[in-house]
Amino acid sequence: MTKIITTLFTVMFPHVEFRKVQPVDYKLFQVADLICTTELLSIKAEKKEFSKSEMEFFHSIKSFKKEYLKAILRKKL
Repeated sequence: MTKIITTLFTVMFPHVEFRKVQPVDYKLFQVADLICTTELLSIKAEKKEFSKSEMEFFHSIKSFKKEYLKAILRKKL
């Protein structure tokens, strides 16, 4: 499966860079993923474009901003 996905991404997105992650780096990548996801959700919230599942998970845009986005922004450098 990994080989198929790598091949497809290489063909469809020639500028994508693949890196092997060592287990000690997993936490750093998870944090980076959380921050990027929160930033994207923030953009969607501003445009009021939350999906059904996002609304179900966060309950409301206001709740997302208060409980999740605020916490992430406090950590921003």
